[in-house]
Amino acid sequence: MSKLFNRHLVVQESDFYGNCPVQAEITSDGLYFYFRSRGRYASLDIYDFEGIPDDLPGDDLLLYSGGLNSWQWTGAGSISRNEALYAFYLLWSDAKGAIA
Repeated sequence: MSKLFNRHLVVQESDFYGNCPVQAEITSDGLYFYFRSRGRYASLDIYDFEGIPDDLPGDDLLLYSGGLNSWQWTGAGSISRNEALYAFYLLWSDAKGAIA
């Protein structure tokens, strides 16, 4: 479980796609990160998995799963890329603290 401890991860706005939901699939050093946000809720799942899978890996590979309730609901439920980056940062910070 210490795979996330002291890990430095570079995430950029270009890693995010879509509007409703905003999503990101990121791989780094044998970990797969899946981020999704729509409406008031954002989530981050981190798997002990190399590459981007065709489907989400099984729960046996899940290292972290967390969510964040935050924004006001907008008409279509979309959030900006900057809001998505901030939500990812908050969830990533929580993940490192939860698993360390």
